Amino acid sequence: MHRTHFVTLISAVAAATVMASATAQGQQRGKAPQQAQQKAQQQAQQQAQQQHLKQLEQSLQKTDRIRERLRVLDQNMAQDMERTRDQNRLRDQQRIRDFCKAMDGVTQQMHDATVQLRDREQDQNRIRDQQMDRDMERLRLHVDQMNQQLDEGLKIMERVQLRLRALQPGT
Repeated sequence: MHRTHFVTLISAVAAATVMASATAQGQQRGKAPQQAQQKAQQQAQQQAQQQHLKQLEQSLQKTDRIRERLRVLDQNMAQDMERTRDQNRLRDQQRIRDFCKAMDGVTQQMHDATVQLRDREQDQNRIRDQQMDRDMERLRLHVDQMNQQLDEGLKIMERVQLRLRALQPGT
C-alpha cells in the first residue's frame, strides 16, 4: 500500500510539472507576439525620429544658406551705396539694407528655434505622447514653410538690388 501511494504521488508531481511547463510555454508564446509588436513600434519611432532629425538638419542648412546670401547682399548694398551720389537712390538702398538686416535677425531666430526643436527631438527623456508628436510635426512643417518664405523674400530683395544697381548712372 505504501508503495502504491508513493507511485501515485510521483505520478501527480510529474503531471503537475508537465502542466506547469505547458502553461509556462503557452504564456511565453503569448508574450512573443506582444514583444514583437512592441519592438516594431520602437523601431518605427526610431525611424520617425531619425527622419525628423534629418529634416531639422536640412532646415538648419537652409537657414545658414539664407543668412550667407543676406550677408553677401548686405555687402553688395554697402559697396553700391559708396558709389551712389543720388540721395533718392541712396535712401532706397539704405531701406533695402535695413530690411536685409531685419531679415537676418528673423533668420537667426528661425535658426535658434530649429536648434531647439532638434534638441527636443534628440532628448530621450522628452514627453512622448501622440498629440505632442503631431504638434511637434506641425512645428517642423511650419519652420520649413517659414524658411521657404524667407528664401522667397530674399530672392525679391536680390532682384530689387539688381534693379537699383542697373539704375545707377555709370554702371
